[in-house]
Amino acid sequence: MDLPPIEAAWKGIVADTTATPVKIIFDTDMGTDIDDAIALCFALRRPELQVCAITTSRGEVEQRAAIVSRLLQQLGREDIPFAPGSPRRADGSGMWDKPVDQFPFAGPAADRPPPTCAEAQELYRRIIPAHPGKVWLVVVGPMTNAAILIRDHPDVARELRGIVCMGGEPVRSTAETNIKNDPAAAAIVCASGLLKFAATDDVCMRLLMPKPDIDRLRQAGSPVGRALVSLYDLYRISQNTKPAPVVFDLCPVAWLFAPELFATKTQGWRIAAGGVTVPANDAPPFAASTDVNAVALHRLLMDTLTR
Repeated sequence: MDLPPIEAAWKGIVADTTATPVKIIFDTDMGTDIDDAIALCFALRRPELQVCAITTSRGEVEQRAAIVSRLLQQLGREDIPFAPGSPRRADGSGMWDKPVDQFPFAGPAADRPPPTCAEAQELYRRIIPAHPGKVWLVVVGPMTNAAILIRDHPDVARELRGIVCMGGEPVRSTAETNIKNDPAAAAIVCASGLLKFAATDDVCMRLLMPKPDIDRLRQAGSPVGRALVSLYDLYRISQNTKPAPVVFDLCPVAWLFAPELFATKTQGWRIAAGGVTVPANDAPPFAASTDVNAVALHRLLMDTLTR
């Protein structure tokens, strides 16, 4: 693919700083892999985006929310509300979870802000109707919280501008992790008509953050750099066999303001046994990624995190 990089990708600035920022709610299973934190820090530093709220998913949602709390505190963004989501799948069953290896980053509960709301759905009901038709729900973990919103609070869900996600693997007959962790939730979201873009596993895996990038963050000495390096060091304790983090979760965030960095195909999905995503002509259509200008997106990421 030969996609010309947008000017902002090379300069690390936005082409039009007068544009109204895109409002997002960031729904994350932060704390196991490092790409959630990287994507959130990227979103917080992009003037094209306004992070209105953060919710957590997948198993130990309280621990994941604690990491979000400390991260916001270290970045001076305690103004952003956050809440834990459902610890169980959308169908009520338990969800197998990996250890939340980055939980030590959160520190003592007394030293960080508590969640804004007791659970994600309450926060959604506050934020989304206050900005009808303006808020994107960015899902970078299992689709549990999004599915519960659609199923239990359909009037609120209809006020979303749309949903974007990192998830799915329609090219190969394998179950991608986010879909596999809650297939019933993914089925609800894919049938809702609210899904507008899916950054698929086969495309997202092309975006790496090798050790020289981590070294740049260490040398930057900024609040963002210090926080991400601390989380990275905890991540490497359990993920020491991986040569470098893959920044999967950056892709749906970047698509919201730089869609020209992606090639897509319009398709719908049904969720087969085990969480396999299968293209389906009778399912509501959305844009699924087929390629990415990884060079331009990587530079945009690093310029954003280190400027």
